[in-house]
Amino acid sequence: MPHMNINTAIFLEIFAGCIFMHFFMKMK
Repeated sequence: MPHMNINTAIFLEIFAGCIFMHFFMKMK
């Protein structure tokens, strides 16, 4: 398993959150 940097993990979490909110707003 590759080592994940904390900054990268935070970036991916925020990126996933933005995509989730985008689809959530579009469905709503």
